[in-house]
Amino acid sequence: MNYNIKQMFVVKSGASLLTSGNTSNLTQGQVGVFKGDYTALSAAPTGLQAPYILLGEGTGDSEVGSFKTSKIYLNKITAWKGSKADTTGKEQITYIGWDEITSNTCESPTIKCDKSYTVIIRVFEHYLRSVWCPYLQEGVVVKSSCCSECGGGCDNINCSAVFEEFASKINANPRLKKYVTATVVKTLVSGSSPVTQFSLVLPDPGTNVGAITDVNLNTNIAAGLTDGTYTAITQSSTSGSGVSATFNFTVAGGVLTSASVNAGGSGYAIGEVITFLGTKITGGTTPADDFTITVTATNSAEGNLLTAIRTTYASLVANVETDIIYSPAGDSNSTGNVQILMTPLAGVSIASVEPYAGIAWIENPCPAADTAVYACGLKIVGTTPDDFNAPDCIPDAVPYIANKVRFKVYAGEAPSSSQLEDLPDFCNLWMVKNTQEVKYPIGEGKAIAELERNYAGYNQPAVSSHRYWIPYYNGDFITFADSTLQYDIYELEYTDPSPVGFEHKTTDGMSIMVAVPSSMTAWKSSFESIMNGWVALSPAYQGPVVL
Repeated sequence: MNYNIKQMFVVKSGASLLTSGNTSNLTQGQVGVFKGDYTALSAAPTGLQAPYILLGEGTGDSEVGSFKTSKIYLNKITAWKGSKADTTGKEQITYIGWDEITSNTCESPTIKCDKSYTVIIRVFEHYLRSVWCPYLQEGVVVKSSCCSECGGGCDNINCSAVFEEFASKINANPRLKKYVTATVVKTLVSGSSPVTQFSLVLPDPGTNVGAITDVNLNTNIAAGLTDGTYTAITQSSTSGSGVSATFNFTVAGGVLTSASVNAGGSGYAIGEVITFLGTKITGGTTPADDFTITVTATNSAEGNLLTAIRTTYASLVANVETDIIYSPAGDSNSTGNVQILMTPLAGVSIASVEPYAGIAWIENPCPAADTAVYACGLKIVGTTPDDFNAPDCIPDAVPYIANKVRFKVYAGEAPSSSQLEDLPDFCNLWMVKNTQEVKYPIGEGKAIAELERNYAGYNQPAVSSHRYWIPYYNGDFITFADSTLQYDIYELEYTDPSPVGFEHKTTDGMSIMVAVPSSMTAWKSSFESIMNGWVALSPAYQGPVVL
């Protein structure tokens, strides 16, 4: 809560700005600007006409009357400002190590063999302060794998597995997972990772040549062609023995965008590359605009088999045409068998692949060597636990609170402990970087409703019993905020010249906040015309507020 704010008025949706009469004419949720004699202003007064003004809001309750500010003198104004509604919020994002910026791969930590590494997260959040005063602190520990020479000076190892385990442990932690989510980010710096590959050996179904049923358009295509659809285009040459097929092509934006089969022809094999002269397309030249397609499916016996297998296992691969293929070495049509290779998506295990026609897939026992070197990072994003459901029997309980999660992160080599003091070397911690700070939404209806409730007591005399709209709490609390709307906010800060305190030597800093539904453009225009014109005469004036 901003304790500088002494009063808050929320304009009731649909209420007009009072511009005639006096404070007794204010209806429920109606706001007006008044001269010292309590008559409403319809235009900005001069300094002599109104050396001070008041703002007031009607309650609709004859016993309570209206809420009014203290006297606001021109020479006592300290600030006049406003905020347009902006309901987009942002969560904190913090990186450990590499932060997804390629040039910063050197920030990836070095992982040694057989060492313990710790990530400690301190979470600061409104509700948990009452339980984990003043913050929640949790740590997770990962021990790196052994190397063959662990007796001393161990080699560096791949950071990927260590960071994956960190993310898994953070996201599984029963306390941390309520407030943060961890994701591994990494990029290949050098070398290559081994490719998992499954193989399936089946009886040779028959011929491997036939009519084309599907093709893939290759990407080496020049620009500058004439847009349109070109049909029944014949091949210029082919890497195999297929003949008589024709094709349809689409050109958009000066480049070829799609290819399809018009007539399948005969004698084509899967993988056959067909070449077309650039002059086949209007605007094209040869050889600059020559292009190719690859046969990906035929109606041959082998083609039909491959199509069936691709359909069956499509969910296990990224691209059926490139990730499920015949093995060139295992398709000689002379052994009596054919071999099909599958490159599965990451995380697909051989145990999860169902047999085909009763024949099981096997994992290729000879993967390529793992020479990959990665830059690794851990992306940690805050998760705001807003919208706690408050029981109706607690009148001060509210369904919303400005409650963004903030957190601090410490990471580095440390023993198996979650205590910050166990980190042995604070000068050599891993790189930790905040790339996005918390941004609170402005003008959300549910937040305005909470503010109105928190500041309502300042609008009423100390003796007033009108606090809550619950009969057994001695009266009514009248609310004008609509939690479904968005609100623009005006704030006027000033000093109340009336001396206060035992010796009457000090004055109070005051602030009045006025929240109005963003859609009430006519109301805002009238209010701004009065306030901007009057505050412009103040020494503190910095410019008009226009929302």
